[in-house]
Formats: sequence, structure tokens, C-alpha cells
Amino acid sequence: MIHSYSVLVNTRNEEQNIRSCLSAIPVHHEIIVVDMESEDLTVEIAKSYTSKVFTHKNLGYADPARSFALSKATKDWVLIVDADEIVDPRLWVELDNVVEKNTWDVVEVPFRTWMFGREILGGGWGPGQDWHERFFRRSMNILSDKVHQMFEVPKSARVLKLPFPGPCILHFNYLDLEHFLEKYNRYTTIEAQNNFDGIKPGIHTFGQGLFKATKTFIRRFLVLRGYRDGGLGFLLALLMTNYSLVVWFKEVTMNRFSAREPRESIRALYERLKSDDSSFTSNIE
Repeated sequence: MIHSYSVLVNTRNEEQNIRSCLSAIPVHHEIIVVDMESEDLTVEIAKSYTSKVFTHKNLGYADPARSFALSKATKDWVLIVDADEIVDPRLWVELDNVVEKNTWDVVEVPFRTWMFGREILGGGWGPGQDWHERFFRRSMNILSDKVHQMFEVPKSARVLKLPFPGPCILHFNYLDLEHFLEKYNRYTTIEAQNNFDGIKPGIHTFGQGLFKATKTFIRRFLVLRGYRDGGLGFLLALLMTNYSLVVWFKEVTMNRFSAREPRESIRALYERLKSDDSSFTSNIE
């Protein structure tokens, strides 16, 4: 039996991806697109596939917009797909079987991921390493607004992890290092701000940060076999190792100046130093 789901897609300047994403969704599903103030043709393209296109304030990350998209869903089951992802046609059959059996509440879907023009084989993104809870009963309402923490699945939920090899979601991720670093900078700032606001516990000492960073490298490059991707795997392990240290340093700066966005406070400090003649007197000697 063929079932109909609410498919949630969040967008921000995705005119290069959105057409291939939406065209892979069968027409009998309810497609809900929530756009975060795109400045390109994303919205116009999306409207050619669905009438349910909404706007959400751009907060720099998609998690709050996903919760808003869920509030617009009307079907009993929900699938979340990002604009740079494509659903394997075989996965729809698998999801129909899950709904038909009616014994699960949340489904973890396997992923295959491409970065920098090649499929990633290890580091946590490789085939058979990467699953995400993307299909769930709408009544569960398990979406989270926290960055990089899409779901908060209750212990009572019946969770099915689909096997791999098998139907999956194809994720066409970062184009190049510049693309990676753009998101890297934005997400580290958001996480540091969450720590500063007390939403998430932060790293309070450099020692804690260094310990976490070391564990991250060992896990990404050795345990999760990032070495299978050669130099790229080594680079990705280093970047993810540095991620927690960057979050820590940004949080330290916010705490020092008691501001979520400390740049203006630092600029004001510099202006005071420029106007103070004593600032130009070296105290190093």
C-alpha cells in the first residue's frame, strides 16, 4: 500500500540544489518548504513543485525553521530532507513497509555523503557509518531547536535503524574548502553563543578543550577510519578536531566582554587605547 507523508525541506539560497531534491519526491506526498530568506531563485523554483512554501527568519542555522515546518505538516508521518540531499527511490518503498507494519515510531536512515567532489569513505561520514533519525510519527514531535541536535528522541520511542547496504539518502555536501569554512565559522559561533547563553554546557578550560579535541581526532581518523580518504580524511579529522577548540575560544571571548557578539566591545576597547597616550608606551622592557 502506498502512503502519503509530510516531507519537510528547509532552504537558504539553494537554487543549485532544490530542483533535484524536490523532483525526487513522489507527487502524492505533502511537500513543505520553509525558506530562510533566500536571495536567489530558491523560492520561485520551490513554488513550481508545491504550494506549501513558507518563510522563516534566517537565524544562521536550520533547526528552528525545521520546527516551524513541522507545525505546518498534516500527515501522520514526517520525512526530513535537506536541499542538498536526494532520496533513493527504493527508500520510499522501505518507508511504506515501515508504516504498514506500524511497529515503529522513529526510523534512522542511512546516508552516503560526498564532499569536495568525491564520496567520503570514513571519518563518520562513510557508507555504513552515517545514520540520521529522519522519518518519524508527527505525534512524537521530537524536533529540537538546538544547532546540530536535530532530534531529541524520548526513551519510550520505538526506533528502527534501516540496514546498510540498502536504500538511503544521498547527501551532496561541501563543494570545496571555502564552502566548508563558511559553515564552519557560522556554526562554531552559534554553538559558542548557545554555551554563553547557558543553553548547552561549554568547555571551561583549555585542558578540557585539548582533551576533547584529541579524542575527536583519534575517533575521526583512526576509529572511524578517516584514513581511508587519504589526505582529505586527514584534513577533515583536523578540521573537526579544531572545531571544539574554536567554539571554546569564541565562548571565552564572549565571556570576557560579557557579550554574545563581542566585536563591538573589542572595537570600542581599541578606540580607547588609541586615544590613550600611555598605550603607546611599551611595558615589555
